[in-house]
Amino acid sequence: MTPPKRRALWALTRRDAWDRRWRDTQGVGETVGAVFGIMLLVFGLTGSLSAYRLWQVHQTLVHAASVALRSEEQQGCWTASTSQAVGAVAQGAGLNPHGVKVTHFTANTTDYGQPVTVTLSYQTNIDYLFGGLSAWTEQASLSGSSFYVPATMTGSNGGCTAPSVTGGSGGSGSSGSSGSTPSSGLQLTLATTTPEATQQSYTASGVLTGGGIDLPNTLVTLSDGSETLGSATTNNAGQYSIAFAAPSAGSYTYTATADGATATQSITVAALKPAISSVTFSHWTKTGATITITGKNLGSTMPTLSTANGGGNNSQALALHYKGQSAGYQGNAWGLTYQSWSSSQVVVQYPGSW
Repeated sequence: MTPPKRRALWALTRRDAWDRRWRDTQGVGETVGAVFGIMLLVFGLTGSLSAYRLWQVHQTLVHAASVALRSEEQQGCWTASTSQAVGAVAQGAGLNPHGVKVTHFTANTTDYGQPVTVTLSYQTNIDYLFGGLSAWTEQASLSGSSFYVPATMTGSNGGCTAPSVTGGSGGSGSSGSSGSTPSSGLQLTLATTTPEATQQSYTASGVLTGGGIDLPNTLVTLSDGSETLGSATTNNAGQYSIAFAAPSAGSYTYTATADGATATQSITVAALKPAISSVTFSHWTKTGATITITGKNLGSTMPTLSTANGGGNNSQALALHYKGQSAGYQGNAWGLTYQSWSSSQVVVQYPGSW
């Protein structure tokens, strides 16, 4: 019979006893590991979502602050349109426009070159696993210089007002995207790009504004009522420029369209003035010579001709003068023989005798 102490020692050291104790310990380890894993996962997800939310709020505030600063620079102070533009940006990014606080702004008209500032803040809640919700305030500050010139902009800006940020009518949060912020103004100016005698094209230019600020990256289309002449995208300052072929002489009305706004301008195009660069004489005979006239805008078709009594043709377009006498003009006894006529060259022959 085995003594009691030996039996107890054997029970503690035999293989199945060790296997049982190991399985029990392994179960506890797996449970503890699972709990820690879940805790790390929850902490990671919660932290990532909170960090992303803070990043999103900060980026929106920076965008809204840049829009507000641009408005202040152009208008010399904070106006109602500034509040509207900031609200549109906040709403487009999913923030409550009423939650955007303007802690610093330009209250009064600021002359050209003087500093203007904007500071926006927004309070959001951060979710901690064991600490619950905690308020966090994000902030964005920007500064610049005023472009406002009272002497040329009817004095002080009477629209200066305290901020009152509310929801905008736009939904995308980008002041430069078509349809995001309704346009309130489109300017159109037409000008020739070359001197009249060699005019080849016109340029339509202007600036697009909306919500009190210039709108970049917006398509502007130009038409003459019957066809589209061209299009261009506004630059960062809301400016555009469209070149189009010069029309023939006459009166025209052009329309620029962008983001729901239109602008029109009527112009009268004068006939291009002729310019003569050289006159040469060749094939001399006893009774005359061939005359070649080279230049620009001389006309593309032969003028109306009438028969001269002494020979050749007369017209209102061309005459030859020599020693007080003339030939080729209406009423002259002697005319000219027209051989060819184009916009750049006219060839005639004088058949008379001086």
